[in-house]
Amino acid sequence: FEDLPPEVIHQAKLLILDVMGCAISGYSHDRGMISREVAKGFGGNPEATILGDGKRTSCICAAYANANMASALDNEETFFNAAHFSSNTVFSALALAERDNASGKELIKAVAVGYEVVARLWVSTGYAGEIVEGKVVGTPLVGWPATMGGVAAACSILELGESEVFNALGIGGHYSPLPSTHLWRSQELPLIKYTDNGWMALGGIMATLLANKGYTGHSGI
Repeated sequence: FEDLPPEVIHQAKLLILDVMGCAISGYSHDRGMISREVAKGFGGNPEATILGDGKRTSCICAAYANANMASALDNEETFFNAAHFSSNTVFSALALAERDNASGKELIKAVAVGYEVVARLWVSTGYAGEIVEGKVVGTPLVGWPATMGGVAAACSILELGESEVFNALGIGGHYSPLPSTHLWRSQELPLIKYTDNGWMALGGIMATLLANKGYTGHSGI
C-alpha cells in the first residue's frame, strides 16, 4: 500500500464507492434480481455480503450477485470509453477481503493491482476499436481479459507467492469468456449483455483459491 501514489489511492477509493453504488442501482433490475436469487439459493458459509440485501453467503456467490447487479444498468466506470472493469475486479477483492477480515488498505491495494493488470491486458490484446473525434469506432473486445482483474485482486488479498499467482492467472485464462462483444451490437438485448460480470468475479476468486491449494494453470497464459 505504501508504494501506491496518492492519486492512485484516491482513484481506487472512488472506484470502490462508485461500483458499490452501481450495484445498489441494479438491485431491482431483472439481471440483479435473478442473479441474487440464484446466488442465495446456493447457501454456503456466511463469508460475504450481498449489497442492498444484507444476506451473507459464500464469497463466490456474493461476488457473483454483486458484480451482476453493478453491471445491470451499464453505468460503471468506463475505461477508454469502451470497457467496464470495476465490477469484476472490486467485488472479487471485496468478497475475499470480507471473508478474511482484510484491512481497508489491503482492499485498496488489491483493487489497484487488479485494475492495473486487467487494463494493461485489455489495451495490449483486446482493443479492436479506435477513438475518432471523441467517439469509439470499431468493436472493443472487452470480454476475455476482465476475469484477470478479479484474479489479480484476489491474489493480492490472499498475498499469494509468485508461483501461485502464475497458476491463478493460468487458470483464470481458461475461465475467461469468449470475445463476443459484437453480439451486443445487434437488436437482441439479453440479460447476459456482452459479458457476464458476475461469472468473471466468481472466476477470479475460484482461480485464486484453487492456485492457493496447488492447482496448476496453463503456463502459456
